[in-house]
Amino acid sequence: MPIKNPLLLCGGKFVIFKSARNLLFPMLTAILALSYGCSTSNPTPEYINAIEQNRPLDSESLYKKQLEEKGLSQELYLMEKARITQLQSDFDSSRSSFEKEVEILKQRELDDDTLPGAEINVGSVLVNDNMLPYKARLFEVEMLYLMQSLNYLAKGDLEGATVEIRNADYLLNEAEKARESENFKEETYRSSEAGIQKKLFENQNAIQKNSATKEPADEKSETSDEKPAAEKNVKPADEKSETSDEKPAAEKNVKPADPESNDDTEAVEKTPEQKKADEGKRAEYEQKSMVEYEKNFAGMEEALAQSKSSVLNPYVLYMSGIIHEMNGEFDDAYISYKKGLELMPSNPYLQRDVVRLARNLNKTNDFEDLKSSYPELWKQFAVKTPSGKNGRLIVLYEYGWAPRKTEVFISLGAIAFAYPVYKFKWSPASPMTVSSELGEIGTTSPICYMNAIALRALKEEAKWRIIRQAARAVVKGAVFATGTTMTAASSNSGVQLAGVGIMVASAIYNNVSENADLRCFMSLPENVQILSSSIPAGEHKISFAPRGTQLHLEETVPVIADKTTILRIVQVGPRLIYQRLWPAPEQTDISNKSQEGNNP
Repeated sequence: MPIKNPLLLCGGKFVIFKSARNLLFPMLTAILALSYGCSTSNPTPEYINAIEQNRPLDSESLYKKQLEEKGLSQELYLMEKARITQLQSDFDSSRSSFEKEVEILKQRELDDDTLPGAEINVGSVLVNDNMLPYKARLFEVEMLYLMQSLNYLAKGDLEGATVEIRNADYLLNEAEKARESENFKEETYRSSEAGIQKKLFENQNAIQKNSATKEPADEKSETSDEKPAAEKNVKPADEKSETSDEKPAAEKNVKPADPESNDDTEAVEKTPEQKKADEGKRAEYEQKSMVEYEKNFAGMEEALAQSKSSVLNPYVLYMSGIIHEMNGEFDDAYISYKKGLELMPSNPYLQRDVVRLARNLNKTNDFEDLKSSYPELWKQFAVKTPSGKNGRLIVLYEYGWAPRKTEVFISLGAIAFAYPVYKFKWSPASPMTVSSELGEIGTTSPICYMNAIALRALKEEAKWRIIRQAARAVVKGAVFATGTTMTAASSNSGVQLAGVGIMVASAIYNNVSENADLRCFMSLPENVQILSSSIPAGEHKISFAPRGTQLHLEETVPVIADKTTILRIVQVGPRLIYQRLWPAPEQTDISNKSQEGNNP
């Protein structure tokens, strides 16, 4: 007689195989959900190629299908769309996409207590992390606010740019304080980042009024030490929290979980002995995986050394200083420049800005240190006073694209783990020469290595990722173990055959389903360089020539006496993109110009 359901043949021993029943059905659901999640491929590489080849892209159709589906990568597609449309100088579309992403962030952090590290769903437990919704890392969110501030500048709105850069300031400062806390744990960095973003939204009004960015008495931080209620840890997900009906079944939470706990994979009731055995397996998988996974970062020490932290971005800090200074907020500008210099001490333009503002703002506490560190600059500013006839030229040089993740497999006996890694070859940034009809203005200097920040962020994820992967291995292994038990413990040939079938199916499934989460914000630049110079007011023909290439670009640029001109040059493949961000070409509200404070 054919066996319709082998599990039903176990009679009184059915409870032994309860775990197989409870895991096989969700496994089928997960397979269906995986098919759903992969039905729409990521079009970003295609759009990147179009940008490099200067092929125009229709902003309305970019990621249209992906965003209409509201799938697992919605956040990522919104950020990619915002960045790509910005590179096309469609600043309105870029701003709109960033605003939609911020609304998602706000709704998640204020209305939903589910933390990224605690999230549970059938797909993520039984398949891989691709079944989790993509949630932007903090360094990506900081870049979001920076790029949004550039959108406002490009439309002539200095006030809007200042609000956005204050948001970035707040995230940077709070993230730094959180990581300096003695209670910080690497495996809970995601809950830490979620809590910081929640604080940002809860303190939005104060931040916009600039009351949250003043220098406090505490020497360890240059932002307010006031602790709002929002600083408390976010609570674990409530078991009654609702999920969208538009989401596939795999996205729905199976049960609540403590973000500090890893016990998020229990599908059935287990005895204390079984739980203890599972914990032992997890610990073994975690230890061995950590050793093997760390080997993938062993050859990238030089790249990691270019970034001291994944949450302290000197590009964001430099633009914060520029925008605050333009807005007449000179103390805030000095704080940003100074912190940026701590991260990039060799950048000559940061050195100049810190010395200049320290002298002009009479920051006597820093005088001795600056005199000894930069004696030549100190002397220059001691004898040279601004004539008022020059303008300040700022050049932002963004090079290339962020590195893409690749996949490595770590085999531990019969179990294989897939992990995301970066395998780019480190090389120093090549400068760009900036000249005018008056001669060479200068060369750009690195302010930020985004590839190093992304690499450090991935390394910081290692412990969290390994903990999840080890827990997942225990769950997947339970099905295989059930097949083994059925084969060995029963004298019924039908049950034995079913056990063998479960073992084979489980082994195949474990291999097929093991895929690393390779999603990342790939349209970010590889590195960013800056130039800052004082040049005579008037129209200038300014040329840009990246060293080591045949690329050359010349543009007519207006420079206003005692004001700031901001240019952005983006090198992507064989192409240079030019954007004048300030004063904006489309600027019609002249009153916005008057908001820019004179350099002190």
